[in-house]
Amino acid sequence: MTGPRDGILVPPPLRPGDRVRFVSPGSTPDKASVLRHVELLENWGLDVEVGVHAFDERGFLAGRDEDRLSDFNGALRDPAIRAIFATRGGKGCHRIADRLDFQAAQRDPKFLVGFSDPRFCI
Repeated sequence: MTGPRDGILVPPPLRPGDRVRFVSPGSTPDKASVLRHVELLENWGLDVEVGVHAFDERGFLAGRDEDRLSDFNGALRDPAIRAIFATRGGKGCHRIADRLDFQAAQRDPKFLVGFSDPRFCI
C-alpha cells in the first residue's frame, strides 16, 4: 500500500504477475465479452481469475445475493488479489453493498474497477 492520500487508502500499482479477479455484483454479464477482457488483461501480464458465480443467472441478477456477495467478499479478503473488476453494475449491487467486508478492504486496499453505464460495461 502506498499509504493514505487525503484520507484515501491507495493500493500499489498493478505489476505483471499480479492476480486480479472478475466478479458480478449486479447483473449477469455477457460471457464472451468478459472472456475477451480476461484475455486482454492476461496479455498485459496479469493473472486473471473469474469469480465462481460471475456468470450465474437469477432473473436480471448474476445469481443469488449470497453468491454475488461471497464472490466479492472473497476477492476483498484474498491477499493474493490485487484488483477487483466488476463485470456489470446494476440494481443488484445495492442489495449486497451494506454487507461488503469494508474492514478487509481497509486492511488490504486493492483497486476496484467497474461502472454501470451499459455502453461501457465489459
